[in-house]
Amino acid sequence: MFRNQQAVTLGILSAAFSAATWGATLAPGEYARGGWGTLSIQALHHGVQAFEIRTQGANFHSCHVRGVIKNLKAVVSVDESQGEATAPCTITFVRQSETSILLDSPALDASCSSFCGNRADFLQETYTRVPTGCTVAEIVRARKRFDATRANGDHEQAYALFKPAFERCQSVINLFLRSKYRVALADLERQAGKLPACAQTLAPVLKDFPGSNEDLERQLAPGEFWEMRPVVEQARELAAACGKAEVQAVSP
Repeated sequence: MFRNQQAVTLGILSAAFSAATWGATLAPGEYARGGWGTLSIQALHHGVQAFEIRTQGANFHSCHVRGVIKNLKAVVSVDESQGEATAPCTITFVRQSETSILLDSPALDASCSSFCGNRADFLQETYTRVPTGCTVAEIVRARKRFDATRANGDHEQAYALFKPAFERCQSVINLFLRSKYRVALADLERQAGKLPACAQTLAPVLKDFPGSNEDLERQLAPGEFWEMRPVVEQARELAAACGKAEVQAVSP
């Protein structure tokens, strides 16, 4: 009788411990902030979860933070060898759903902004689990396969490789890269004589960056302008080559 009661008690305690542990952990994987940042979380190991945050702000300023999460919090400090020492930054990981996490901090001050360039941030934003096959590494591999196949002259195969990956993952690709990928795909569509498809692919680019180069320069920060000018110019040329087909512009 005593042994049975002891076994039941141990079972209850074990279940309570497991529930508490689950409640204080996050699902491992890669999460994205609409293409402008990623949060990577590792599986629980010795009571903590390693994480890494990378975000991009205006004019290609960026943030980079890494550390370990314990009880849904992380305390990180700037390495003195990498910059001026500051007070530790406390990050709170708020589980909003099974697939989304909000990053917050009790004090939005220099202790956290020291991990970023002047025009970038990573806090008070929601990061959502990326679709299957759409981690940063997977997108980079897909683009490399696309570039290599196209360089070998097999344009049809290059298109077949990258078009589905782009459509599946475009919600976690930032505006600039998304525009570059659209221009590359539209160029192949033009070469294949798929002019309506070419115009459809380009429509979001021309909608996001309308007007002349002078308009583009007013719209973007200096570094962004010089990065995107050749892309937008090529998009205009391709649009002219693909004709004036009426298309419905659909931006993700």
